[in-house]
Amino acid sequence: MIKYVPYYIRLIRPVNLCIIFFTQLIFVLKATDYQISSIILPDFFLIVGSIIFTTAAGYVVNDLFDIEIDKINKPLKQFIPKPISFKAAKIFYFALVILGLITAFLFGKSFFAMVLSVNILLYFYSQDLKKSVLFGNLLVSFLSGMVVFTTTYACFNNTNTFYALYSLLAFFMTMSREIVKDVQDMEGDQAHGAKTLPIVYGVRASKWAASICSTLLAMTLLFIAFKTNKTPYWLSIGALMGWFTFAIQQLWLATKSSDYGRVSLLLKIGIFAGVSSVLLV
Repeated sequence: MIKYVPYYIRLIRPVNLCIIFFTQLIFVLKATDYQISSIILPDFFLIVGSIIFTTAAGYVVNDLFDIEIDKINKPLKQFIPKPISFKAAKIFYFALVILGLITAFLFGKSFFAMVLSVNILLYFYSQDLKKSVLFGNLLVSFLSGMVVFTTTYACFNNTNTFYALYSLLAFFMTMSREIVKDVQDMEGDQAHGAKTLPIVYGVRASKWAASICSTLLAMTLLFIAFKTNKTPYWLSIGALMGWFTFAIQQLWLATKSSDYGRVSLLLKIGIFAGVSSVLLV
């Protein structure tokens, strides 16, 4: 059993989970004005733990429904059904869901209801919604935006305007990346009857959609910059806009799956850097 542990760890995308953890930590630090002693640690770890377990469960159930598609799109990254069996992965999924719900309930009933709803949405997203035009992309992007301020709101009931703006920023960043990933996975999705944006409207339309999302995130960055009017923040915004401009340029030059994979990675790095810029607000 021990020898399979690394495969289970890889199945839940540890790098992505670490990014989510540090994103929440960054916003909590900002909300407390960097006064670590002000952080209510039991609440913080219950909320973060619940979100981490729920996100991990989402990755696993997504792989459970995508076994055949991933044989085409990601043949070298498959862990279900080999070396992890379908049944074992299913048990692992339910265990993660239960852990997420338990930690949410320990924090509070309202948070439990929200986490339960997210688990249900992620299940139906993996089963069917992600195969539709934009609806799945919108759902994932919305949930990404929620992660940005969920911890600070739950811990401190803090609805600072900047958190709302950063939620919007995370939404546009994730939306752009999700569209690029759909183009990257187009071959496998098309073979299994998916109706994603690039399949229904073409690759060019998808590139335009991702570019528009990037333009909207640039506008959000500028709005935050004008609102804060701090030199360090302006410098970070300049670097971020340059990064996203380069990513979109590479998107328009992309012609094969590996090209889109590189663009997706550029956007992923940009998402973390963009969210981290709240420390300069």
